[in-house]
Amino acid sequence: MDGMIVRRIDSIAPEPWRNGGGMTRAVAQHGDDWRVSIAEVESDGPYSRFDDIARISLVLRGHGVVLRHDDDTVLLKRFEAVEYDGGAA
Repeated sequence: MDGMIVRRIDSIAPEPWRNGGGMTRAVAQHGDDWRVSIAEVESDGPYSRFDDIARISLVLRGHGVVLRHDDDTVLLKRFEAVEYDGGAA
């Protein structure tokens, strides 16, 4: 197993979201198996889908996020980890 590397968050280049509504910084990852990232939501808009991926989100600051599509709603509250289907629209 490789050792841990500690870096300042501002040293990790931000990547724009596919939908243009925010930025993300990949903090840790293992190929396509898993990834931990810190995201900044900049505007409302469609959520990026990741088929066949279970997502777990945790809001660190702000008032939370509501994900809606038809009758499905996922409420992301501050400091509460929530798992949901990454392939949902």
